Amino acid sequence: MTRVEHLVAHLGTERTGSTAIQTALSRRRDLLASRGVLFPRALGKSSHGILATACMDGPLGEFERAALKDAGAEREDLPTVLAERIDAELAQIADPRLIVVSSEHLHSRLLNLESKRRLAAHLTPLAERLTLLVYLRPQADLAASIHHFRIKNGAPRPGEMFPDLDERRWAYFDYCTMLDEYREAFPAARIVAVPFERGSLAEGDVVRDALGRAGVPCDADDPLPRENNAALSAEAGLFAERLNAMLPRRVGGAPNPRRDPVVERALADFSGSAPRIDRAAASAFQARFAASNAALRERWVPDLPSSFDALPRSGQSPEPDEAALMEVAAAVIGRLSAELRRQRGLVAAARADAEEARAEVEAAREAAPERP
Repeated sequence: MTRVEHLVAHLGTERTGSTAIQTALSRRRDLLASRGVLFPRALGKSSHGILATACMDGPLGEFERAALKDAGAEREDLPTVLAERIDAELAQIADPRLIVVSSEHLHSRLLNLESKRRLAAHLTPLAERLTLLVYLRPQADLAASIHHFRIKNGAPRPGEMFPDLDERRWAYFDYCTMLDEYREAFPAARIVAVPFERGSLAEGDVVRDALGRAGVPCDADDPLPRENNAALSAEAGLFAERLNAMLPRRVGGAPNPRRDPVVERALADFSGSAPRIDRAAASAFQARFAASNAALRERWVPDLPSSFDALPRSGQSPEPDEAALMEVAAAVIGRLSAELRRQRGLVAAARADAEEARAEVEAAREAAPERP
């Protein structure tokens, strides 16, 4: 097996610009390979969900089944299959020096020490030294962002914004324990934890910050995808929440054929930076992590800003009134009507083309000489 000098594993967390980071890496995959950097295709086209799936146990859910389908392998075969495929990818690079892996699911789905040890078993043989890179946002901000993301993406029952914390949910939000477990699983790795706020990021941008910390070549004027976690406006969010209950975006794990994607494009016009939250509930939720975050600051992030445990930065938007909801509804209906007119126009044009084609065929028949 080829062993490179350095491997950087970007762990997320969720809702901290991971998709933009992965887009920047996947779009530059061939260019990076020419510079000795591997962003493995074997682990996933963009987000390395296949790697996360290889480290999980328990019943297979929709996410795991999709990852295994992409991998074309059974979960128990993934350790061997992935090692062979990564080695084959490294063989295509003239002088490989760096491997970068990235998946927010290394945060959200590897919630116990054993799964993290499986990740270490996959990654440690690949490089002389390892760096684990993770971005952290206040837990209440994360919970609110997840809630609005679910609404924006059509969840019919998004659940409570600030849920009760069972063992699994606590593990998801408890950053200090997460990093303690990663240290135990990767005793020799360098662990870099960065607050997800503009002042802590290079040029205030998480993509440029992540590439810089990973040692990925990037020109100063290189256009990079921007992190975009914008929520829907208060009006569009409430409209989408009501729509999702009646017409969910997905049914049985597949896109709902009754819900036109034009709806999503129309709702996207109503983005907002201040989704509706209950600030008292947010403060109470954040307070539950005061001791954990104090240990996080002491052990892992000494420059964690004091504002990390303050009230969530998202403000309280005014309650949308019926007039504002009607404006959103009118925009959605207008988009659907325009799309319907466009499709009718295409059908009419196709019919006209077909009629013209039939006429040409008939004319050709009449002009053709009769066969003896």
